[in-house]
Amino acid sequence: MNPDWWQRGVVYQLYLRSFADSNGDGVGDLPGVIAHLDHLNDGTPGSLGVDAILLSPMYPSPGFDVGYDVSDYRAIDPAFGTMDDFTTLLDAAHRRGTAVIVDLVMNHTSHLHPWFVASRESRTGPYADWYLWRDPIRRGWRGRRRPPNNWVSFFGGRAWTWDPGRGQFYLHTFLPQQPDLNWRSPDVRAAMLDMISFWLKLGVDGFRLDVFNVFFKDRDLTSNPRHWRGGIRRWDRQRHLHNKDQPELNEFLMEFRSLLDAAPGRMSVGELFFGDPAGAARYAASRHLVFDFRLSEPEWQAEALAAAIDEREAAFGPDRWPTVVLSNLVSNVPAVMLLLPAAEHPLSGPTLALASTLAGNLFVVGSIANIIVVDQAARLGVAIDWRTHARVGVPATVGTLAVAAAWLWLRA
Repeated sequence: MNPDWWQRGVVYQLYLRSFADSNGDGVGDLPGVIAHLDHLNDGTPGSLGVDAILLSPMYPSPGFDVGYDVSDYRAIDPAFGTMDDFTTLLDAAHRRGTAVIVDLVMNHTSHLHPWFVASRESRTGPYADWYLWRDPIRRGWRGRRRPPNNWVSFFGGRAWTWDPGRGQFYLHTFLPQQPDLNWRSPDVRAAMLDMISFWLKLGVDGFRLDVFNVFFKDRDLTSNPRHWRGGIRRWDRQRHLHNKDQPELNEFLMEFRSLLDAAPGRMSVGELFFGDPAGAARYAASRHLVFDFRLSEPEWQAEALAAAIDEREAAFGPDRWPTVVLSNLVSNVPAVMLLLPAAEHPLSGPTLALASTLAGNLFVVGSIANIIVVDQAARLGVAIDWRTHARVGVPATVGTLAVAAAWLWLRA
């Protein structure tokens, strides 16, 4: 494997549920990936020639956030296969010179994870402080319990949910079914680092860190100030000074990266949750990349793109290796644009050529879902999760998809 694959190589992101279904149950799986590894890289010009594959979360999950609510960090969801399937995939990919990166969701767990089940049962048990529990600050004028601060969930509503069994609120930056871990607990950090060592020993080549800059919250859980011009959503109407980007994160990143650096050829890439190029550059280090989404935000016009490029170049400078991110699993309109023929979108070719020549790793989550899946759902009256449309892959073959019960409709 090329030792600088992390910096110069092509990374192909696989949303497992959509990539390849080996048994006809309508859900993509690990054996399906194994069967298509030659398509990704067989060492000949006839394959895509990718240097690494990035797998979406493959762990057991109740599926409230399509796999980003993990109930067991050391197992494979039966829908995707077995641990033997995963080790077979690792061996087969490595024989082809292809690295394997896995997604780590460590800000929160599923509410069904044994850690949270134990934590909500007792205020004094061994898992009592593994999550962020707090008493109500006071009762409102109607006697309602009031949460500890004004933080809101990214998905809407308050970021605090009352648990009657424990008699306290718990914090969730996302869904109530995704309680946030308490990263100030030494036991939580030790358990996470031990889990990372588990995957490294299996032979994993790298990790994507989901919303890594949200791990630590302000020690006193101080309320966020208002952002008067932030936007329509409640999340956008706060300045998130106290529920992300806390200074204690740097100490953990050093510990995490030291663990990876001790294993030759390993790397990581962190998803910066709401940040600018300066923030991405601040966290970036050799072999440890950070997604910078600035180029996916502006209007697709020369002046706006030039300004975004200048901003990132100034932030990263000559000593930090950047990323070129044109889309992600939340929004992929630019990626769809790049897939369109020049007759339909004359900027598709020049834009991709421009992005490919910028310094940094190019990341594009390619999907045709914005074009056809949302249309199909509307026609059938089917409700689709607002992020699901970005997780349907581009079919490798032309024609009708002969799947009886696919997890999401896809028009031929």
